[in-house]
Amino acid sequence: MNRKRFPVRMKVISTDLNELHEFTEEAVKELLQGLSGGLTEILFDDAVQTIIDGVNLTITVPAQRFAVQGAVGAVSDPPFTLPNVLATYRIFFIIGRVDVSAARDVLDLGPPLAVVTDPIALVEDDTVSRIEITSTGNPPVLGPTDIGYVELGSVIGGPGAWVVTHNTAALWVFPGLLPAAAPHAATHVTGGTDIIPNASPAAAGLMSAAYSQVLTAAIQNLKVDVASPFLVRVITGTNAPGDPKTVELLLRVTPDAFANKSMGGLDYLDLNYMPAGAYAGSSARPARSNHRHPPEESPVAMGEIHIAGIMVTLGSLLAEIEFTGIARIYHTEVFWTKPGVISPTYPAVPCGWMLTAAGTIGASAVITANNKIQVQTGSLGLAYLNAPTITLVRAGGAINWGYDSDPGLPKTGELFVRITGQR
Repeated sequence: MNRKRFPVRMKVISTDLNELHEFTEEAVKELLQGLSGGLTEILFDDAVQTIIDGVNLTITVPAQRFAVQGAVGAVSDPPFTLPNVLATYRIFFIIGRVDVSAARDVLDLGPPLAVVTDPIALVEDDTVSRIEITSTGNPPVLGPTDIGYVELGSVIGGPGAWVVTHNTAALWVFPGLLPAAAPHAATHVTGGTDIIPNASPAAAGLMSAAYSQVLTAAIQNLKVDVASPFLVRVITGTNAPGDPKTVELLLRVTPDAFANKSMGGLDYLDLNYMPAGAYAGSSARPARSNHRHPPEESPVAMGEIHIAGIMVTLGSLLAEIEFTGIARIYHTEVFWTKPGVISPTYPAVPCGWMLTAAGTIGASAVITANNKIQVQTGSLGLAYLNAPTITLVRAGGAINWGYDSDPGLPKTGELFVRITGQR
């Protein structure tokens, strides 16, 4: 540490004061470096923020003390009043610098000697700081005079369930105060002072201008399955100077499988059609577009069975039904019609299955074996009919179908079970 001396009877001038300030700041900076392991932009408080969970959420942040390049300061804000709702509040300490200007009288040493007033002389660089709380979960947006921030902690949760966390590190580095590397790409290329070597087969590096030109002009190899019996890759050239590389991809086909077809003055590869015939598709060669094959029976089977109304009772499991000729049933659906309406079976209403507090409504088929089902009926009705459906069903004359007290829940009627399965 240096100590500034002044001769007796010497009046201190601004130059000496500037040097004295620099010596003092340098001394504090060296002291902080010794205390903080070499860091000079530090925040050295570790007090926990506190909250009051009331009508509003009150967050109190203890005073924060900091040092920036030898300048030591402190900031203390009043408690923050925030909405007491589900939220993520993040607490940040933000630091900045503000230029301070003022009028100053200066002595102009040029002839003639004169005192000149500078109305906007830069007299101070003030370090300013503040506490800011964000509710978006994002860091704060820095202003033009802000130079960095650290996160002190967070308050996360909601009324009666807030979780308070804080940064427990002994010191923090201000990310905004770390020096950024100046642009220096020119130092790493031809003509620079710190050239990165060109890449080689043995080591990574930069691409030379000559290699870039060769790479741009080269035809890259195509990845082809060399074991494929249909594709052939033929490569010529090495991309050396004067020897450009070319890649040919050939398709190996039988000579009589394709034919040339001319359209509009252009040649196209077209199928070589077989002569017309009932079973032309049986040939190994491509067949005509209108060839036919013998019809084959679909493996999908559909069936329907009628359960007479006289056999239907509410809240019961009806007798098991077997669908012969069906190997496996995959889907079932039960429909209801008015009593006696069996041909045609319309209007047919899907029964569905509904569970209510009073009982069940509808009818559904339970698959009991590969090709067998059993129908279960609801305790309150065989289907649920809304007003438009009732009007449709009643068309052609009213038939007693067991309305009872609820006209939307038929108590009697015919059931039809339709199934989809595999033969």
